[in-house]
Amino acid sequence: TYKLRVNPEVSGGIYLVGGEYSKDYQYSDESVKPDTAKYQVHDDIEDSFSGRDTSASSQLHQQGNYGSIYATKDAAFNVNELIDSWMIYDFHNTDNNSLLRGEWSVKDITLHSSGRNLAPFLMNLRDHHPFNYKRFINHVRVVMPIFGDCLFKPTKQANGEETVGLEWRHKNSEFVMHSSQISDGILKFMALVACLDQPHPPATIVLDGPESGLHHFAAEIFGDMLIVEKETPANIRTSQIIAATQSTNFINPLDPEDIITVNNFGKGSEFKRVNKEELGVWLDNYSLGGLWYKNVIESLSWDLDTIKSLQG
Repeated sequence: TYKLRVNPEVSGGIYLVGGEYSKDYQYSDESVKPDTAKYQVHDDIEDSFSGRDTSASSQLHQQGNYGSIYATKDAAFNVNELIDSWMIYDFHNTDNNSLLRGEWSVKDITLHSSGRNLAPFLMNLRDHHPFNYKRFINHVRVVMPIFGDCLFKPTKQANGEETVGLEWRHKNSEFVMHSSQISDGILKFMALVACLDQPHPPATIVLDGPESGLHHFAAEIFGDMLIVEKETPANIRTSQIIAATQSTNFINPLDPEDIITVNNFGKGSEFKRVNKEELGVWLDNYSLGGLWYKNVIESLSWDLDTIKSLQG
């Protein structure tokens, strides 16, 4: 891999905070083979909850590029447990053959990273979490006012298993329509909204390019939904949400401190949180998206002089 050719070791840190408890772990990743990596996790910070010095050195071993991780000591186990709780959702594939449009087992009610079990997830939401389901329907109607409701008709397969696909109806009609009669953008928006309406969400939700394929208005509405999630009191909020985006419409509703820019420098990347004080009076006259385009929020690798030089 590229990493093996250039860097024999990658190091970093993870800072964990939970209620009255906090702990800092430093880690290093020493690659031995392209499909094997050995992780050293060092727990050298005082345990702020118990006040005890828990200095230790632990190891994690990863088998294969996407293999299992197991820990030999408490420090490594804690980090592994944290990372294992992250969920990366990718709803980009919404074409006619997309799993989002297909049928899935009615028993599979935890939303998958691809959204392939969207139909059984929503059916369970309707039957057992009516508040979440009503909120889901209301959000979809904001972007698609003609949307009436979802319909679910389980089908028994030859092996005896029941599966269900996504159907829906127009707000002023009883005519049943198939998921193939939902636009790609609306289908992806439905999956994104469902992700936020999970009754038992993962500790960390990671969304890659949520604005891709959405109408600008839908992207802004979803950005507003993230703000509502952020403003939920800490004692109620159960998830941290991380979204990677290149959309100005998506970031416009956010606060500067919500944004972390990523700039590539040579063979590395720098992550920097936007500072409201540094933007100063710019915020009085421009949106965050406008400041991004002007490169006041530095997340562009080019400027006007660079473009002129490329044009000769």
